[in-house]
Order: sequence, then C-alpha cells, then structure tokens
Amino acid sequence: MNPRPSTHHLAFEAFRLLQHSHYTAYAHAHLDPREAERAVRDTFTTVLGAWREIITDPAPAQRAWEHLRTEVHRHHDAPATDRDDIRTLAALGYSAQDTAALTGLSPGKVRFLARHTTHHHP
Repeated sequence: MNPRPSTHHLAFEAFRLLQHSHYTAYAHAHLDPREAERAVRDTFTTVLGAWREIITDPAPAQRAWEHLRTEVHRHHDAPATDRDDIRTLAALGYSAQDTAALTGLSPGKVRFLARHTTHHHP
C-alpha cells in the first residue's frame, strides 16, 4: 500500500505543473534547448528542497523565480535584473499582470520597470 503524499508535496506538484511551461519559456529565451531543460529541472529540484521555506516566505513566487533566474544565468553566464526579466517576459508575450504573478514582483513595479525599459531600451 502506497503512503499518501504529504500536503506540502501536493502543493509543490501543483506549483510545478502551473509554472513549468512558463519557466521553460524563460529558460529557452536565454539558453539552448538542452541547457534550458536542465536549468528548469535543476530549479525545480532546488525549489523542492527549499519548499517549506518558500511557501512560508511572504513572497513565495519571487523566491522560486529567483531560483530559476540564478540557474538560468549560471548557464548563460550573465547577471539578470528584474528589468531584464520583464524585457524577456514581455518579448515572450506576457502581460504586466502575468509577469507580476510569475516573478512575484508587484504589478506596479512591473509596469514601472517596463516603462523604464521601453524608454531606455527601444
């Protein structure tokens, strides 16, 4: 008889299912397909290991996104900023609201940085 999965594990699996395609799109925007898949897989492994801390953080989406950003840019060998992320996600077709939900940034900050990015980086 199989033991029932814990609530934390089920919550992580739900999070992974919801975010996987978004994280993969972001990684593919920066890396070749094989590295992108590895970066996403490694991100979810790291997030699972830190899951209890992440879900008790006041900004869990932001904490998880930081793991992805770190992993992608470890392979890409370039630092990332919130502005870079917003530019990438906008190029992938994400709205400011979707970007905010994905990255854990406030919608106001996303809109501000998007305007600033558009103004300074045509």
